Amino acid sequence: MLVQSPSELDPSVPEPDLLVVGAGTAGLYLATRARHFGMTVMVLESGTAIAHTGDAQDTAEAAGRAHRGTFEARARGLGGTSTLWGGQLCAFDDADFQRSYAPWPIDQIEIRSRERLVMEALGLPAPADDATFRLRLGDEHADPEAIVERFFTYWLPQPNFAQLFRKAIQEDQGLIVVLNAPVTGLGWDGARVREVEVGASIARRFFGHTVVLAPGTIAATRMLLAFAQRGPTAWARNPSLGRGFQDHLAGRAATVTLSDEALFRRRFENGKLGGVKVQPKIRLTPAERIRQPVDWPGMSGYFVFGSDFSEHLGHLKRAARAFGSAATLSALAEVPSSMAAVGRSLGPFIWRYVTKRRIMAFFDKSLEFQLQAEQIPSMESRIDLGSRIAADGLPSARVKWQVDGGELVAMRHFVRAAGQWFQREGMGHFALDAALEALDPSFIEGLVDTNHACGGARMGRSAADGVVDTNLKLFGTENLYLASAAVYPSSSHANCTFTLLCLAHRLAEHLGKHRQ
Repeated sequence: MLVQSPSELDPSVPEPDLLVVGAGTAGLYLATRARHFGMTVMVLESGTAIAHTGDAQDTAEAAGRAHRGTFEARARGLGGTSTLWGGQLCAFDDADFQRSYAPWPIDQIEIRSRERLVMEALGLPAPADDATFRLRLGDEHADPEAIVERFFTYWLPQPNFAQLFRKAIQEDQGLIVVLNAPVTGLGWDGARVREVEVGASIARRFFGHTVVLAPGTIAATRMLLAFAQRGPTAWARNPSLGRGFQDHLAGRAATVTLSDEALFRRRFENGKLGGVKVQPKIRLTPAERIRQPVDWPGMSGYFVFGSDFSEHLGHLKRAARAFGSAATLSALAEVPSSMAAVGRSLGPFIWRYVTKRRIMAFFDKSLEFQLQAEQIPSMESRIDLGSRIAADGLPSARVKWQVDGGELVAMRHFVRAAGQWFQREGMGHFALDAALEALDPSFIEGLVDTNHACGGARMGRSAADGVVDTNLKLFGTENLYLASAAVYPSSSHANCTFTLLCLAHRLAEHLGKHRQ
């Protein structure tokens, strides 16, 4: 059931089992899963039914290395940032959970065992394993000598969670989503959250047996810092709060010259198999990850196709998402010229998809190998509070993104290995970026973030090394949890959302078993 504002909520509505703050990716998924486990749920969303990015400049400011995601990748409103992303799901590798400098305090099986459950909940058919995809999308058999391998990410047909869960939001009487309800404070009874305050001027109070904060990374850390500033909290002096902010490092690592275009297309064009859209990428094999130093960051790479067709198709995709979510309308101005350009190449594009179930790649201008690398967590990379008070009444977040720089050797090792494999397979040649080949720090300086913010309220075994415990409950509290990528101790090479949804699924199971 969707309620447009707190004032429109029927006062006779009983106190829910679960009160979720934030109707974004994690919040909506958690709420719908909690309903599956028999809990009544109320979701408090600060924005409207139309998500938008307009508040990003008001609620955050930059103080360190340029971080585009602070302002470009945060949407407020129903669906949150899911109205902006493409819907790509990518799993962590087992080795990603074993960093000595930022170990995950739970076994990877706790996350990996939920991956298929999450995909089922999102309406995706169970995908084949990577070995099957390699064979069917490129006639590739296992090579025990290889140190890199193709793997595949999966794409949701409906990435906007407001649309994906629309029926539940509109019709489920046990799920109430309240819009225009910015949470500004918590009321306590000892270590228990007694009430949640909504409204910057005239506060209205909401009650739930259990409370889960589920905003994005920057918003979640900002909220915890602001609440600690306003009054005593269990996490006020936690040494990890705000520290260890991370994102992925991305950029061109090599230019590519092809010697067998047909084989390259079979191996690396996106495709659809078994009802699942997949994108082929490259990573180090599990055996090679074990041979590396345990603290080397994770790496993956994919090909970027430069062409007028790709650029115009990208314009149309952004316009479609903007039209569906109203996150931005600027992309709509590009529609007429892009439609004309795409139309000229549409015939071969459609033919290839119909006959091969492959999405034809156009690279008449350039073909590049793009690196996406895990950032080594740094306690100097942090989020704290700025001096400006935002429209919601809370101080803005100040994002000071810092990069360690120790990722460079691992980056070169991976890109070299990918290039050697690519050439040995007969597809062509990599020309590594000169700065990367020379291990020049300027290469890392030129990399950008990927809108995959995480860290700042990491998971730990105790309050001495984390903000939340293995069940995502804030240390020192009895009924307050955090479902956000802010809890990540480290980030893998993989996009953040799939692992976050696995954590949210696990949390819903936990709360369902222990509800009061």
